[in-house]
Amino acid sequence: MRKRSALFGAVVLVAAIPLVLAPSCTITFVTPEIVTSTDTDNVTLPAGATVVVSNELGTTNVSVDDVATQATVQVVRVAYAGTQEDAEDLLAEMEVTITEPTVGDNRLVITAKAVEGATSNSGSFNMVVNENDVAITSILTRARVAKYRITVTLPPGHGVEVTQKVGLIKAADLDTASTLDGAAASVAVEGCVADLTVNADAGNVEVSSHSGSLTATLSAGSALIDIMALAADDAVNVAVDAGSIDIDLPVGVGADLDASASVGTVMFDETDFTAATVTTDTLSHVVAALNGGGADVNLQTDVGSVVIGAR
Repeated sequence: MRKRSALFGAVVLVAAIPLVLAPSCTITFVTPEIVTSTDTDNVTLPAGATVVVSNELGTTNVSVDDVATQATVQVVRVAYAGTQEDAEDLLAEMEVTITEPTVGDNRLVITAKAVEGATSNSGSFNMVVNENDVAITSILTRARVAKYRITVTLPPGHGVEVTQKVGLIKAADLDTASTLDGAAASVAVEGCVADLTVNADAGNVEVSSHSGSLTATLSAGSALIDIMALAADDAVNVAVDAGSIDIDLPVGVGADLDASASVGTVMFDETDFTAATVTTDTLSHVVAALNGGGADVNLQTDVGSVVIGAR
């Protein structure tokens, strides 16, 4: 596989400088006081139960452990405020509800509730997205910011549905069809062996060592995709409004490739694959049957580049 730089090094989402709006109006960011707490729960999941996570601000990390017999849910609440007292008061208001599956609703539902007056508006704080978490580095003088880090470890056989408003979604080794949905959030996924749907309105998507179908939709951000295996009835669909697509496919994969860039370029070298029959090859559009054809691979960016390589 080609060596490529990761999308999640240390991305600063908001500039950490005072903002001068007018001669008499200066907005200043300050280093916040921080108070944290950690809670862990174990939940027995019935067969086929789905795990649903909703997080306002922070990080949601979901993974499958082959030897786990229960779901483990760890919640770290982090309160940021201008004073220690305000941070402690905010922490007391922060709540995560865990609703266990029932006969009528076979879902484990985990919800990090928004706190009134504790903003998730990124204009009120500066945030850095690291590999495993997001860090709030500064806040407006009077702002309060509530961040949740939710880590869920699952036994095999359970799909997940994650909604993250601001921050980061991470997932590993998922073995059942799942959906990861980020608004102002990036998504990083590794080692999944099931159909996966990923949406990001404003953020990057990185999918590595994936086996199975993949649907990724991005509004503003780049997609870095590494496919390990595709069956003939699998499909890969990646659509980006503004941003690039960089994908590696197995050298011997049987696939029908259609890649296009409305404003941008498509880079494809048929010699990267064991065999390829190219029927369209222009600067912005490539259609090819890889190794006799098979799985549908559709790549589309409105503004940006598409790079196709082999692993």
